[in-house]
Parts: sequence; C-alpha cells; structure tokens
Amino acid sequence: MRGIQFRSISTLLLTAFVASMTVLLLVDALTTYSQYRKRDEQHRVDELAIYVKERTRTEKESLDSLRGKHAAASEALRRRVSVLRRGQVDRQFDAWFPKNGDGTRRSRDSLYKGVQTPEGDAIYGIGAYLGHAATMTEDDKRVLTAATVVLSRVGQSDLAKSENFFFLSPSDRLILFAPHRQEALAFFRKTASANLAFDRSYPQPQNNPTGRMRCTPLPALMQDKAEESLISGCISPVFVGGRYVGAWGSTVMSEQYLSQVLRDAPAGARSLIVSEKGEPIAVPGFTRDQALDPDAVAGLKQTYGLDTLGATIRAQGKSTGVVESPDGKMLVAYGQLDGPAWLLLVAYPKTKIATGALAEVLADFGGKFLIVAIAAAILFRMLRRLVISPLRALGDSTEAQTEALAQRSDEIGQLARAMQEDRRREDEILEDLEARVQDRTAELERANAAKSDFLASMSHELRTPLNGVIALSDTLAKEQTTERGREMAGLVLASGRMLEQVLNDILDVSRIESGQLTIDGATFELAESVATIAAVHRASAEAKGLSFEVDIDDAARSSCFGDDIRVAQILSNLLSNAVKFTTEGGVTLSVARRDELVTFTVTDTGVGISDDTQAQLLSRLRQTEGPVTQRATGSGLGLAIAGSLASMMGGQIEVDSEPGKGSTFAVTLPLPVTQAVKEASEVDEFVGVDLSAMKVLVAEDHPTNRTVVSLMLAPFGVHLTLVEDGRQAVDAVMREGFDLILMDLQMPVLDGLGAAREIRSLETARGRRPTPIVALSANALPEHTAGARAAGMDGHLAKPISAEDLLSLLTRINDEKTAEAA
Repeated sequence: MRGIQFRSISTLLLTAFVASMTVLLLVDALTTYSQYRKRDEQHRVDELAIYVKERTRTEKESLDSLRGKHAAASEALRRRVSVLRRGQVDRQFDAWFPKNGDGTRRSRDSLYKGVQTPEGDAIYGIGAYLGHAATMTEDDKRVLTAATVVLSRVGQSDLAKSENFFFLSPSDRLILFAPHRQEALAFFRKTASANLAFDRSYPQPQNNPTGRMRCTPLPALMQDKAEESLISGCISPVFVGGRYVGAWGSTVMSEQYLSQVLRDAPAGARSLIVSEKGEPIAVPGFTRDQALDPDAVAGLKQTYGLDTLGATIRAQGKSTGVVESPDGKMLVAYGQLDGPAWLLLVAYPKTKIATGALAEVLADFGGKFLIVAIAAAILFRMLRRLVISPLRALGDSTEAQTEALAQRSDEIGQLARAMQEDRRREDEILEDLEARVQDRTAELERANAAKSDFLASMSHELRTPLNGVIALSDTLAKEQTTERGREMAGLVLASGRMLEQVLNDILDVSRIESGQLTIDGATFELAESVATIAAVHRASAEAKGLSFEVDIDDAARSSCFGDDIRVAQILSNLLSNAVKFTTEGGVTLSVARRDELVTFTVTDTGVGISDDTQAQLLSRLRQTEGPVTQRATGSGLGLAIAGSLASMMGGQIEVDSEPGKGSTFAVTLPLPVTQAVKEASEVDEFVGVDLSAMKVLVAEDHPTNRTVVSLMLAPFGVHLTLVEDGRQAVDAVMREGFDLILMDLQMPVLDGLGAAREIRSLETARGRRPTPIVALSANALPEHTAGARAAGMDGHLAKPISAEDLLSLLTRINDEKTAEAA
C-alpha cells in the first residue's frame, strides 16, 4: 500500500536474534556462575572437612598418648606406695627434701644433677617445691617419695616427646622433672617465695568429676617467671586407695606447639585455635603481646564472630564439621581438641570461591558470544537467500484479504493478506479438534483407571477360590485308587491350571500397558532353556499324534545374557499355539545364532492364517476369528504378549502363513554370548522330610484355603494353629511363639498388613526375636508385594499356592532353626 515504509523482516529478525541470544547468554552466564560457585563451594567444604578431620585426629592421637602416660604413672605410683615401709619413707624423704627454714621443703641439688636410690634407681632432672611442710602427714610423705621415683622413670622414658613431667599435690606441693631446662629449675628449688600458690582448680575432683585428663587454658597452670612464655599444662588426677592425692601433668601447649598445629593449612585458608567459650588462643603469627592486648583480642573475635560461631558449632553436636561464619563471608571448618577443650578452626573466604567461579564464567561467556556473532552472520545470508526473496515473490502475486494485516510493513504482512482467511478457518477447526481430543483423553484415562481397579479386584477374587480348586484337585488326584477317578481329578486340575494361565495372561497384558513389567538380565544356558520349554510342549504334541522336532545349531549352544524367563514365555506361547492349531503333521522348533542375534523359528502344518488376520495377529486383546479359533481354548493373548515382550527386549516377531498350509513364526532377539554359568541344582522331592519340630500359625479367613494348607503340610508333621482373622493371629502370637506365620492380606476384623505391624511392635516391646511372616494372598500385583514388605513381612506366596514353594519355605526355615540350635 502507498504511504507505508518498507522494513525488511531479515533486519528485524537479525536484530531480535542478536538481542535474544545476548539476553540468553547473560541468563546462561548467571546460571552457570551460580552452578560453578555452588560446585566450588561444595568442593571447598569437602576439602576443609577432610583436612580438619585428619588434623583433629592427629592431635587426638598425641593427647591419647599423653593420657596413656599419665595412666601408667598412676598405676606405678599406687604400687610403689603400697611397698614403701615407714622407716624407709622418713629417711628417704628427709634426704631428698630437707627443711628450708621458711616453712617449705625444697629438693636437693643432687636430685637434679643425679642420684641413685638404694634400690638402684637413677634419679636426675628433679626439682621440687613443697609448701606447708609442717602439715605434712606420713601418707603425704609416702606419696611424694613414691612420686619422685615414678616421675624420674616415666619422664626419662618419654623425654623425646615431652620436655617435662610434674606431680602437683594439694597444699601447693610440686615435683617437676625437666632435665634440660636452662635455669635448672632454680626458681622452684631456690628462689620461689614461701607463699607461692599454684592454680589447683583443674586437678581438683570437684572440678573434674570424670577423672579424665584436662588441659588448662592460657595463661599457664605454671608460668615461668623469668621468660613468661605461653604454656598450658595437661593434668590427670591421681587416686590412691580411693583418696585424691594429686595430679600428673605435662607442659606441652607452648607457642612452638601451637605454631605447629596451625601450619600447613589448605591453600587460601587460615587456621586458628579458640577455647570452648570462644576466646582466641592462637592464630598464625600469634605472640604473647597480642594475647595480652584486649583490643587485639576483641578485633580477632569480631573478625571471625567467635561468640556466635561457638554457639553455632555447639548446636551442630559433632566433633568435626563445616559451618558458615556469622556474617556469611567465610566457610569455617572446626574440630574439637579433647583435653584442652579447644576448637581448631580453619577459615576460608567465600570471595575466593566467587572470584574463581567468575573467571571461569567470563571465559565461557566470551567463547559463546563469538559463536553467536558468527551464527548471526551466517543466518542473515541464508535468511535473505532462502526465505526473504521467495516470500516477496509470493506476496507480490497474492491479492490482499484484510485491511488490518495489510498495514504491516514486512514480507509476512504481504503473505498474511493472502492467507488470513485460510488461517482463520484452520484455527476454528483446530480449536474444535483440541476440545474433542481433551474430552477423549479424559474419557480414556477414566476407562484405564477403571480397568486397573477391575484387574486388581479380579486377581484377588479369582485367585482365592482358584487356590482351593488347584490344590485340592492335586491332592484328590494323588488319593484316587481307580484310573477313572484319577482321570476325572486330573481334568479338574488341568482346567484349574488353564484358568490360572488365562488370569496370568490378562495380568501380563495389564502390566505391559502400564509399564510395570520389567525385563531383567542374567547369564543362562540357551540350549538347556530351549530344551526345557520343548519338553513341556512335546508331550502335548505327541498326545495329539503330532511329530515334534527341535533343531539347535552349534553356534546357539552357548551361554548368553538376557531374560531367560521372558524368552521361555515367548517360546511357550508360540509352541502352545502351534500345537493347539495343528491337527495333522507336526511342529518344528529351530534355533540359530548370527553374531549377537538369536532367531527362534516355530513352524507348524496347521490351519494357517489369512493375510487380513496376520495384520491383527499380534494386537492385544484380540483373537483370530474363524471356525478353528472357536474350537481352540485360551485367552487369545499369547501372541500379543509374545510380541510385546520381544519388542521390550529389542527384538521382533515375523509371521509367514497361508491358510491350509501351516504357519511360521520367527522371533529375533539380541542375546549376547557370555561365559558359562554353573548348572542349577535339582529340586528336592521332599520325600521323607520331617517337619514335626515346626510350629506354624496360619491366618486365613477362607475355610477352603485353611484346608488346602492343612492337607499340604499334614504329611510332614507340622504343628498348625489356624485362625480366621488378623486379631486372632495377634492374640495367638501373644500366647505362644511360632517358627513361621502365614498371613492372608484381606481378612475381617483386622487385615494382614495391620496384624503384621502389631506383631512386629509386640516383638520389639517384649524383646523377642522377629518371627518370619510370609504373605499368603491372592493379591499378586507388584504393589501388593511392596505393601507386605513395608508392613514388616519377610516374603510373599501368591495364590494358587504351590506345594513345592510352601515346603521349600518351611524346609529352609527349619534348617536355619536347626543350625542355630546346634
């Protein structure tokens, strides 16, 4: 139209493309940055957790060694005190610790330089300050004399690890072993004043009710007045004859030790040690001047938020871990150091994590933006050549339809004027179609839910009476004495088995449609599996006067990997149909392998299948129609199940048939060759099995099913207790113990699941060992089995009950009981 300025759609699309891609790249960059940061932060958390755990363990080992040293010294002291005689104590004590004239006793110089006891002990490096000499008792002298010898012995044996070892008794009495001190312990031996008092709060029993070793905080329990170095004493209380006599101690927490603990922190991290109350003990470069400067201490506490951080760590309730600092700027790993009741903290700034993540994102963003720019240039050229030019030609040759769309200034506007009316009609059709699809979808979903409910109900309702029919028919057939009686009982049993197979086919189709049927994989012998299936159907074929041949080539006689149960199910359905629809001639099964694919071919000389019927043959819930099928029996689902299973296993089924000339079904499945598996052991016959020691509780509301279980187990001497509901089962367990409980799921008064939960609670309350509980139910779907497990049951036997399965269960439990008793 005149007056409208033309603007190329290629320019608009290119601008929109570049703008949208830029926005997407920015969003991607932000998302990637968040992911990288979370990844790096988690990596750093894991690294810090491992480091602090290992570092804490190392320091704990050092403190544990020190505890062992104190414990050994305490034992040695008690033994020595018990053998010292009174006269010996007085002479030895006066010789080693003469009166000083100021109310104290000090050690002689010879104890530091070296002296030998009458027993041959070499003592050296000892300095002592014994306050309140006038109040010393005979027991005090005995303990101090014995402690002097123990200090020298233990201190000499541990000199490489600890520079000193001391014994501090009540009333300000200290004996110290420190042979390498430059001042030779002159402070305690000579210059200390008579009113010197030590901090005895830590070793006192009332302050340490656990009796474990504890370490004093800085400043030290004993402080060197000459050098005033930062030290801490680790002390363990000593008891002789139940009486507190003093404490062993070692001065180990010096500035040099703290520096050693703090070094070798992870790259970028900083370590520090604080008390359990959040008071700073040491950081890298820590000095005594800083420790005594209130401003420096306050600044350190504020930087790390130690007051709040300590509460956060205590709330964790762990010995090691990683938390955030109160201001959220740091990751802080912590480990508790036993003894001093200190915390080792390793702080890592989050800014370093953010910086690393940002660098990765920027590099990634630059590369992606370059790709977008190149793609935009290519897109522009292709859009002009492949889209814009054809649209212009199409627009010029089409008459305008509506005024609104004619106002557009691009190629799409030109096209819209020709196609607007068609699109309007298409929209109306689509809206109507969508509404119909939604209604139909809702209707199908309701139908599918109703079908699932029906199948679950049908499974239970059919299996319950079917259990009685099959089990009683089997027992009845064995008890018949005439051929005719056995034949009639056998017909009843065969009819029950046929009805069971129909029920299983229907449930398999339901599981396939709902996606609940799974394909498993295991190693099995292909030839043996085929032979087993062939043997089952050979008898049916020969009973009809048909020949039955099996041909397995050499390549297929190998171990392979796959679901042998599903392979057997496919072959069984194909062979069953072949025998069923063949009246003359025979059936042939051949097996061939080519690489990883195995082809099973079933050929019969039966009635054949028309071309129209072949197209419907593998469809679910459908039988082929015609007079032959009207004479056949079964659910008509065998081929449908076989086709679905083959497809789920990655294979296929092909059909070649002609009416009156027989049929050929070829199944191709991927079954890779694997190493051979061990041969399965034969099934025991249970003949002569004695189960008279077994007590079994059967909870079953249906009288027929109770009779079935009784008939199965009566020949083996099992002691049975039969109840009709879950409440009676719980009451029976309260009265007596059982070796096994067989529990139906659906019962009046209290169902099987509720009864199982109450029995497990009762066993826990009374401290009983759990009794095996096995569900004996017609509810055979997977969700029913899972529900039984969740209620505390140990297994599930589906109805109809197999005598072999039931006897195998009882035999296994009886064997376990016998082995445990032995």
